[in-house]
Amino acid sequence: MAGDELTEARDALALGKFGRALGHAWDAAADAATTGDEETLEAIEALAAQIEGKDARRLAAYCSACISDLRAGITYESPLRKLFKRQ
Repeated sequence: MAGDELTEARDALALGKFGRALGHAWDAAADAATTGDEETLEAIEALAAQIEGKDARRLAAYCSACISDLRAGITYESPLRKLFKRQ
């Protein structure tokens, strides 16, 4: 779940484990995007802003794009859900 991953990311960030924090944050962002959790995406974007480097900037940009899409009514669906979706 996005919330659990976000908590893990925050904990890792507090310990100075930036790579680990980004890993958990990416997992949280993917979950939040597929569930339309704008609040979590905003929190992840803020977390990414606290970390230097290209990967952190990419994560912040991803979150920003997802937030913009959600506000525009664009939703994301997990690949697994798409695969098993009945038409």
